[in-house]
Amino acid sequence: MPRKFLLITLPVIVAAIVAALWLPTGGSGNRAHGITAISSETDYGQALAKTQGQLAVFDFYADWCSPCRQLAPVLESMAKRFEGQVAFYKVDVDAHRKLARQAGVRGIPFVQFVLDGKPVHTIMGLNPKEAYVRAVQRFSPAPARSSTEGPDGRLVEGVRIVERSAQAAFDSVYVYRGETVRIVVKDIAFAYGIAIPEYGIRKEVGPGEALEVTFKAKTAGVFPVFCNGNCPSGEETRHGQVVVMPFAVADRIAYAEIDASAAKALIAAQSPLILDVRTPGEYYGGHIAGARLIPVAQLQARINEIADYKEKKILVYCRSGNRSVVASEILVGAGFTDIAHLRGGILDWQRAGYTMVK
Repeated sequence: MPRKFLLITLPVIVAAIVAALWLPTGGSGNRAHGITAISSETDYGQALAKTQGQLAVFDFYADWCSPCRQLAPVLESMAKRFEGQVAFYKVDVDAHRKLARQAGVRGIPFVQFVLDGKPVHTIMGLNPKEAYVRAVQRFSPAPARSSTEGPDGRLVEGVRIVERSAQAAFDSVYVYRGETVRIVVKDIAFAYGIAIPEYGIRKEVGPGEALEVTFKAKTAGVFPVFCNGNCPSGEETRHGQVVVMPFAVADRIAYAEIDASAAKALIAAQSPLILDVRTPGEYYGGHIAGARLIPVAQLQARINEIADYKEKKILVYCRSGNRSVVASEILVGAGFTDIAHLRGGILDWQRAGYTMVK
């Protein structure tokens, strides 16, 4: 074959191979590395329809976006890991600007998690792989999740402190039900504020200040956080969310929740350590007979005082059942294995007509 003919035909052959691999084929779109490329509005509508009962992850990207290219192999590895459980899609925002507007894309990379046709979570910007994996594990309705992740931040004297930077996307804050949570936003270089309607929070600060908000996470669920001020995402836009989880270890609830009647029967049958985690004032105002006082704010520092009960039954209570959840979490983390907390606290005990001592 003449050399001139080879020079002409080789580029044509290469182009044909590339086209065969990457050009959209219609229907459900092109699929590579476990991720389906959305090639039309019809594709997008069909993908949304498939989210009934199944989580879908939509990666809104552009070819010129360097963070998008860094994120691509991360999502490809996840598509392989969660194959059959979660559907992964990618949408070129330059080719499908209408779809990007419809999804509320404010910047890229923009990864949206959709369940039952509705967005349940969004991660904007390039984040560590763990953030995307944890979102899949939290929002996928499939029963088989690979692990149970812990909450954000750290417990300090019974309060979970979660720090964020104003220079990065707020994203999600993961906490346990029953915890007192303090969110601290630092690195504020402009007027900045957040609003969390679920907890009646609306606060603004100026440049150079740190924003702090504190609330009690009483109910499990996902609660939106909105920008309230000059936030990068825009005034009053959804800024992130607070994800309140039941406390669990290794995919199981790590302590028992019991009512007042069950607590009374437990005391009679097993003589557990009864741990009152309220304040001294509350304790001396009336407590369950035989209860030992260690306020939840002191429990971590005084855990050695009850080390003999690591493998024995412990009944934990507070006023209404919230602080006892935090106390139970601390005990589990310290290696205690047989814990029950009084759901409804001492108030439930009183409503049942059971006696207290002073």
